[in-house]
Amino acid sequence: MIPFPAKTVMLLLADYQQNRESAMKGDKGGMAADEFTGETADSEDGEEWDDLDDETGVDDFGFGEDWGDNDEEEDTTDPELINNDVYDLNMTEYLATFITSCAANNVSNFLIIADQILDSGEKKILGAILSQK
Repeated sequence: MIPFPAKTVMLLLADYQQNRESAMKGDKGGMAADEFTGETADSEDGEEWDDLDDETGVDDFGFGEDWGDNDEEEDTTDPELINNDVYDLNMTEYLATFITSCAANNVSNFLIIADQILDSGEKKILGAILSQK
């Protein structure tokens, strides 16, 4: 079992990498357009889920009935949103700064986690972050 602090570091590194890749592609974040279409999903073995109706994408309890019904664009002109510092936050930069600070101050034995628990891919991402600063 992976200790919670180690899993946290792993998730932060994965989120950093995903945000970095999205930024390189010019993606502004958010869900892919086809992620919530209301269609039935395929399981790992290629079979459709049995609990969703093939035509409507709704189960016996009504779960999924509002998938795809919200055609309105998100209101980004809300003054509370626009004036919030998080609105313009560069998540990649923020995570890099946070991770660098954790490493520099060895927060919660960050360096031990990085050395002993992270796999080579995660260590590579961490090395790239730490070499930026």
